[in-house]
Amino acid sequence: MRAALAWREGARRVGDELELVRAERRLRELADAPGTRCAASLALARLRADAEPRRAYLDAAAALERDPDEPGCREEARALLASLDAHRPPLADGPGPSTMEPGDLPRAERECRVDRVAVFGTGPTGAPSRGLRLVLFPEGECALEGHADGERFVVRGLGLRVGEAVPAELPLSEGGARLLRRSDDGFDLWLDPGASATAFDLGSRFLVDVAADVSVDERAARAQGRVIVLDPGHGGDDFGARFVGLRESRLVLDITARAARILERRLPASQVVLTRTRDEIVSLEARTAHANAVGADLFVSVHLNAADEEVRVGGVTTFVLDVTNDRQALRLAARENAMPVSEVTGIQRLLARVHRADQVERSRRLAALVHESTLASGRRVLPGLPDRGVKSAMFYVLVGARMPAVLLEASFLTKSEEAAALRTEAYREALASGIAEGIVRYVTEVDASD
Repeated sequence: MRAALAWREGARRVGDELELVRAERRLRELADAPGTRCAASLALARLRADAEPRRAYLDAAAALERDPDEPGCREEARALLASLDAHRPPLADGPGPSTMEPGDLPRAERECRVDRVAVFGTGPTGAPSRGLRLVLFPEGECALEGHADGERFVVRGLGLRVGEAVPAELPLSEGGARLLRRSDDGFDLWLDPGASATAFDLGSRFLVDVAADVSVDERAARAQGRVIVLDPGHGGDDFGARFVGLRESRLVLDITARAARILERRLPASQVVLTRTRDEIVSLEARTAHANAVGADLFVSVHLNAADEEVRVGGVTTFVLDVTNDRQALRLAARENAMPVSEVTGIQRLLARVHRADQVERSRRLAALVHESTLASGRRVLPGLPDRGVKSAMFYVLVGARMPAVLLEASFLTKSEEAAALRTEAYREALASGIAEGIVRYVTEVDASD
């Protein structure tokens, strides 16, 4: 729990709203976990005591519903409730902080609430954005739905309440939408003519992806060259995997930058875009949103695999977004998504209802070519590099991508011989060359079939 509190404090200091949300979500997860239930609920209450005393009161009350994870937690919760008594919500039986017990909170306080929203997706300077992503962060027992209603896209949910911290109106100037307006029970997103929107309910996050209408002139300009988005995974304080002094975030940035330079030489008519060019945090929401905004023709997210236990077989794995029953793939997706496996299976249920056969087929072809060439190139430096194959998984970074999209685990960082190879420029350059070669082959195939 100390790590979660430190994470939140770091996010607060730098003003990173999304990391703040993630840190608080981690605290909420701990508030439901044996051994930390009472203390985590109490920590949330203390964090909110000044700015949101009413919610702090409710969190402190929730601590009383938990089994104490340390001596004195229940007593500390009662003391905090007493100090916040002026902000106590009205209860049916009127218990005060000294008598409140589990089940005393009114049902209305247990329903769905949205206090934070974020918008992602802007094109490069001087270029129009071809889409944006609206992210809602629901709390409680939420079941949100989104649907088109004329020129609006409407988000509603049973029992949904929108907090006053959300702006009443948020003007939007690009990406296919012009205005987000909140009401007491939901949101209205006003779309530009010809734009469309799709909603994804992922439990802790509700996404609305907007696609702008593309003019005939833009389509003609795009025919002259493709847009390739490369995504170095993790970044900044989100290190990803770590092993004997190596950080996944820095290694994949180096590999991806090398691949970008190769692609710029080999496909001079194409535009190569990186989701990050420095060792900094870029949210999972922003990565795919950026690819959609620039109208990417393909998206390749580069990572390094890892495991907590000793690994017998390392190697290269490439993933496409599709349903799977592979337990290892589900666990890996949970780690990369920074979410519990239960939320990963929620993505499974979502995708099972969405017809996306054409995109899956194109993504599998891109994955096959990138995987084959990365493996072959890596073996020039590390001849015994294992082939872990092309698989399906529920990676959040791929959700909502409107182009063929794959996630490459280019090596196994926690396998000692692969970690040693990753320390060398020769191996990182080989992996980059393989990634670029697979993309060139894919683009050549697509160009030939157009």
